Amino acid sequence: MEAADNTRPLAEFPTGELVYKKGAAEFLGVSLKTLDRYVKAGRLRHWKNVVNGRIYYDKQDLLKLIGSKLPQTRLVIAYCRAAPFPDRGAAGVSVLARLQAQTDRVIGYCTAAGVRVDEIIQDTGKAGSLAGRSGLDKIFDLVLRKQVSMVIVETPDRLARFAGAEILERFLTWHGVELHVIQKTLYLEEYREELKEDLSYLILESRALIGD
Repeated sequence: MEAADNTRPLAEFPTGELVYKKGAAEFLGVSLKTLDRYVKAGRLRHWKNVVNGRIYYDKQDLLKLIGSKLPQTRLVIAYCRAAPFPDRGAAGVSVLARLQAQTDRVIGYCTAAGVRVDEIIQDTGKAGSLAGRSGLDKIFDLVLRKQVSMVIVETPDRLARFAGAEILERFLTWHGVELHVIQKTLYLEEYREELKEDLSYLILESRALIGD
């Protein structure tokens, strides 16, 4: 497969569910001609099957296009979460210190990039649990009220981890909210240690379920 009309680099591939042209137009609620105009204007990317010549689209791109039509007067939210590791106080790695450092990095990035931030929402809690994460509850409420246009996080796991992250991203996309991830990898030792702890917990839970 290849990018049609050079709308995508050949090395890049679609990541979501594939939809052929007629289905894409129906999904967006537009005519085939309007769909072509979106592509020509650079608002939508499409692909060509080199075997049968058919054109198809990435459903995630279609969802993002729906989101781009929403009023841009809606909130841009920066969400920061730190895991509640034991407080080491003077070592400067308490959960509140780590949360503030993360917030400073995110705001610094947004300032340098010229991205406005309307609200900063913070949580302390684990990626695999919603317990005590009132900030995430607030985001859900604002999204459902159609008051949010973008959520910015430092790394992919700040909202959730594993399948939970995909579910939340899809939830945001379906409501026209763009999820902007600053750093795609867990570049901090703090985040890698958090992942190890979550994996250890999953192993223990799995052994309990199978009676090992």
